[in-house]
Amino acid sequence: MNIYYQPRKSSTIQMYSDLMNNFFINIPGKQTKIFEKAEFDKNSNDTTFVWLLSTHTHKFGTDYDIFLRSSNGIKGSKIYEGSPFGFYDWAHPPVEYFEPQLAIPIKTGLIHEATYDNYSNDPVGFGFTTEDEMMLIFMQYTLKDPKKVSVGKKRIENLNERIKVYPNPTSNELNINVTDKSISKIELIDVIGNIVASTPVSGNENIITINKDKLGIVDGIYFIKGVSQKKTYSQRVIFTN
Repeated sequence: MNIYYQPRKSSTIQMYSDLMNNFFINIPGKQTKIFEKAEFDKNSNDTTFVWLLSTHTHKFGTDYDIFLRSSNGIKGSKIYEGSPFGFYDWAHPPVEYFEPQLAIPIKTGLIHEATYDNYSNDPVGFGFTTEDEMMLIFMQYTLKDPKKVSVGKKRIENLNERIKVYPNPTSNELNINVTDKSISKIELIDVIGNIVASTPVSGNENIITINKDKLGIVDGIYFIKGVSQKKTYSQRVIFTN
């Protein structure tokens, strides 16, 4: 699926989405195993400009990391941490956003590594039911450097200098201190683009509070978006236990 915010023309950047699987996983009963898979194409001269990475396993998954792959085929810098709070939540895996976008040459690519703890008595392999396992990464990217392409007059900028968000992460209440009077609306958006909460900002209102329990917000990663006539500001926030 491709989404265009203006009629397609030379200034439009096309977004791509890829799922990268490892079908060859098999975890014997009562064992812990680590699987590693490289994703690259030595014949490609293209570069992916990645803005989103996430992962997926089923219930036996205990960790998932992604690394840049070096030219000699070994793991380089880690670009995705599956256990940012000390554990891997397989039902709500972390989503990593890159701003600016992360340039990854397809020729060298990346390496993903997943850890599984099969606490059952039976062996488990790749499959599509919750009793099976999976090892896949989800990536969204462009093939053009967004810094070199104009996509319109409205710009997306970091929110930190315009709005103060605290505490972040939060277990319930999220306070939003609006310091930019040009911002007319605050939205809370989930990772697939749904607006979870929206509130107008009046000239005399400085602090807005979002209550997780009152709104029934599920723990996970969200975005606070501040909207003005000329710009849109965004910042990632985390609701957790």
